[in-house]
Amino acid sequence: MHKYTQSELAKFTKLKLISLLAKEGIEASPSQKKSELVKLLVLANKANEPTKVNFASVSPIQKRRIFAVFIITLIISAGVFLYFMNDTFKQNVKFLAFNILGVGEHPN
Repeated sequence: MHKYTQSELAKFTKLKLISLLAKEGIEASPSQKKSELVKLLVLANKANEPTKVNFASVSPIQKRRIFAVFIITLIISAGVFLYFMNDTFKQNVKFLAFNILGVGEHPN
């Protein structure tokens, strides 16, 4: 539906307002006052507007969880980056994996 302001709706005839209401699935009759029809259309416009999400209502626990996931992702990304870009770090990881877990070859 095209959004009309209340002043624009007041300029329409009763028949035009009734036809706009019929498009919205609202029954109206010519015996109703024009101001009532305008109010019905304004309410129909408000009802069809999408609701807005208030992000300020995120609880502190959710904020902590989001922050924790961000930090964990950052640490993992830094470790992967260092493993592939720094040979010393890669050798240290292989050394620890061999000595602690017994996995892989002994790095020389």
